[in-house]
Amino acid sequence: TMSIYNLVGWAALVSIVWGASFVFNEPSPSPPNPSPVLSPITTPTTSPQHKIIVTITSLNELKIKIGDRIQPDTIIADRPLERQELATKQQQLEAKITQLSLPIPLVSSPVVPNLASEEIALRQAKLKVEQITQKLNTGSQLQFKQPELSAIFESDEIEQYKQLQDQQHHARLELEAAIARLDEAKSRYDQQQNEYQLRLVDYQTRLLRQQDELALFKNQLKTLKDQHNAGVVRSPYSGKVHRLKVIKQQDQNITIEIILLIP
Repeated sequence: TMSIYNLVGWAALVSIVWGASFVFNEPSPSPPNPSPVLSPITTPTTSPQHKIIVTITSLNELKIKIGDRIQPDTIIADRPLERQELATKQQQLEAKITQLSLPIPLVSSPVVPNLASEEIALRQAKLKVEQITQKLNTGSQLQFKQPELSAIFESDEIEQYKQLQDQQHHARLELEAAIARLDEAKSRYDQQQNEYQLRLVDYQTRLLRQQDELALFKNQLKTLKDQHNAGVVRSPYSGKVHRLKVIKQQDQNITIEIILLIP
């Protein structure tokens, strides 16, 4: 038979096992909810900004970098190759302008001829013809109507009459020559006048063309000088370079956006 002590020991063992199973079967408490993790959020700067757009052909032409502090008139881009090409074109235009600025030789009007000698010769020839004609008219009356008698008795008068006729013929030839010389001198002057008018029209045409070309080249030179000045880009603002961004690239041109933070 089992003693009282054995019963008590068995009872204690059973209670321990039962209690242990109760402890191990008890549901474990649920873990606490994890705390939310906050990711960093980039927010745009609220500082005042300036935006500058420049166009270059190489990034080496950009003379600033992020973090630089610049002042107004600071060079931010320089295009030396473009400026060299513009300088060459400018020299060529200046040479053309210098050449076109030279005065066109004036057209001289023809000298009015001195026709005094021709006119004097003409008056003398006329006077000579008149005098000889008058002598012929007064000496043409012979005494004898019959030529046979006149040839015998008035041979001297007939000889003088023939001489006067010869003189009249020569005088008329001289008169015609004097008229021809005067007409030739006048015609030569008229021709010179016509040539002068043609040269004058040509001079005026060349002058107008020169003035038009000169104005055109001066305008082109002004445009080139403006472009030459634009080869060096200077900042109109002061601030700190916050961002440099390529916003466009076409052919050899690169367009850069520059963001300046205003201090």
